[in-house]
Amino acid sequence: MVATVRWRLPSKQFLTFCAFGVANTLLHAGTVVLLVELSGANQVPANAMAFFVANVFSYAVNARFTFHRPLSVTGYVKFLGTSLATLLMTLLISSAGEVLGLHYMVTTATLIVLTPLITFTILKKFAFKT
Repeated sequence: MVATVRWRLPSKQFLTFCAFGVANTLLHAGTVVLLVELSGANQVPANAMAFFVANVFSYAVNARFTFHRPLSVTGYVKFLGTSLATLLMTLLISSAGEVLGLHYMVTTATLIVLTPLITFTILKKFAFKT
């Protein structure tokens, strides 16, 4: 028996999520640059602040435009929990890559593919569940 693989185009919802992910990444990077270059902040606090700014932005645009949900404190707490779970996953996969002796770009490429898929699924099924 031969198995058939069916390919589907990504949904509009997933593509919207990805577009906001790109915007979010640019916002994070821009915030770090502004804080470091204009205020002389060190990179660790600059990245911490950039994470917060980008995370709030990401919650707001994804709630309203990707998942069509109203903004709420409870919704943001779920979103933040998902973000922190994704960070943990990133650290675990990176650590596994080191233990296995993989080149860091292999691990990074794996994360670039897996992270949006997993995060979108968790957000859809948990944080923005209908």
